[in-house]
Amino acid sequence: MRNGLSVMGVFAIATLSLSGCGTTASQAMTNGHTGTQENTDSTMKVYPYNRSLSVGKTNPKDDVKAKQFIFTQPDIPGLNVQTVVLNMQNTWGIKPGNASFQAGWYTYKGYRVENGISDGYTVNWRSPQKVTVVDFSVVTTKATPSEQKAEAIKYLGYAATLPYTGANPANAKQWVQNELQTYDGKQTTVGHKIGNVYFTLGPYVKSGNQLISELTISASTMGKPSNFFK
Repeated sequence: MRNGLSVMGVFAIATLSLSGCGTTASQAMTNGHTGTQENTDSTMKVYPYNRSLSVGKTNPKDDVKAKQFIFTQPDIPGLNVQTVVLNMQNTWGIKPGNASFQAGWYTYKGYRVENGISDGYTVNWRSPQKVTVVDFSVVTTKATPSEQKAEAIKYLGYAATLPYTGANPANAKQWVQNELQTYDGKQTTVGHKIGNVYFTLGPYVKSGNQLISELTISASTMGKPSNFFK
């Protein structure tokens, strides 16, 4: 847990908890893709699930293990894992590593580092068309607060347009960017609900020498009270 902002940890009981274990933000400055990709799109596209693509392919042995778990965490309606991965790859140049498997969950992680700022994401899914949580982060140890803020407004604003059944991309993007722009330092996290999906935003959180901005999108409240989400 980072000063009130926490992200996904996967436990053997197959529920998600806010733990900071194996997260996008905690790993973003240590490995991955470094490069430049011009972002010209302001809204994520829908990629209909395509079985012929490698994205979403899993190990049959892991599939057998996954069936042994009982899941209580709901899925983000209408979202498939290819939509997340391909948007981040094609628009931001962020390529994921290999899918990992733990406690019934599959996970993709990816990030890029440019000008001392890391843009990253983690997506947890039970099957290619059952995505449970997506976490996006902007992390820096070198950039100025104003540079971090500008990147967070751009990257997390784009991330908020994640397409799912009942989404309102314009509303989500406006909410995220407004919260980042007007953050007064009093709250470590803020919440918003659109359709049946919950957005948790940590505008600017210090963790050691890191400055972190983070957006978590889930079909559950992730342990937060329902009145937290406006």
